[in-house]
Amino acid sequence: MAKKEVVEYCSECENEVILQWDTEADGFEIVCPYCGTKLMLCDECQHTICEDGEVHDCDWCSDTKVCHRCKSEIVKEEKRRQEDFERRLLQKKAHEQYNPELAATLAGLLKNASGA
Repeated sequence: MAKKEVVEYCSECENEVILQWDTEADGFEIVCPYCGTKLMLCDECQHTICEDGEVHDCDWCSDTKVCHRCKSEIVKEEKRRQEDFERRLLQKKAHEQYNPELAATLAGLLKNASGA
């Protein structure tokens, strides 16, 4: 998807933020260039099909500062961290004692992680 102009209002500094953005590649969270406040591109979200194939109303919670888009990103980040941890653990084990089977498993994980 190509970048397009998005507009979001910052309630912290009361500026209108206008930028070229690709939500598919860059996500729905930006930082206000005027005051540094985290902003969610709520209007873009409400016009974008979610991972479940549906378009959802905004469910932003001002108390927790999360919405369904944030939760999805949190889950993806946690999965990435877990995979990184497992790779490092396998690297440590392989370094401590060479094991051809372990080395092959690690090579496969690294190949998958690099998208090859």
